[in-house]
Amino acid sequence: QIHRWRTAILKGRSGASDATRELKEIINPLAAPILAELLQKKNEPRLLKMIYVEVLAKLGGGIAVDAMADRVMNDADERIQEVCLEQLAEWKSRRAIVFFVLKLQSSNNGEINQAGFALGQMGHSDAIVPLIEALTSKHKIQVGNPNQINAGFSPGGNGGLGFGSRPKIIEQEVPNKRVHGALLLLVPEGINYRFNKAGWKNWYAQANTPRNVNLRRDN
Repeated sequence: QIHRWRTAILKGRSGASDATRELKEIINPLAAPILAELLQKKNEPRLLKMIYVEVLAKLGGGIAVDAMADRVMNDADERIQEVCLEQLAEWKSRRAIVFFVLKLQSSNNGEINQAGFALGQMGHSDAIVPLIEALTSKHKIQVGNPNQINAGFSPGGNGGLGFGSRPKIIEQEVPNKRVHGALLLLVPEGINYRFNKAGWKNWYAQANTPRNVNLRRDN
């Protein structure tokens, strides 16, 4: 039935408005898996995706959370990312927070920054420590252009053209700006150690040590 409604909406048939209404009025939680699958469908029109998000928001549950968290990370439409993240934040979903925290460990720099941004919008202090750890990350990059042609002289003094040296793969520490921005949203105003992980960790340790605790041992 969901597929029939979807087809009617896509083709703009005379019953498209009725199909839209029927789709939006779904209350059966058994519909969640197919709606989640359609939400993740490549090239699905925004109009339909917005309906899927609306219905999944009403149904709730782990399937809805997982589908929306996936769209926050992977959807090509920023508006779909936005509405999914707004719903997850409204739910204060710990399941989504765990999902985004795990994404901070990705080898893909873009994923790390997107996950960091999402955690900032979720607004939960549990994300502070993982965000500190993800302020910078190591990534392998290629340096040198094997196709570059260099004009120069050989050791024997003869001029000529030569191809550039073979590219090298090096590991480089990269600052994650969106992670830093997310961190600033979760800490008191004025606290900013930029990309200095040690500074952030020291602040966090002090901020979370009870002031009335005597750390000295009794004799």
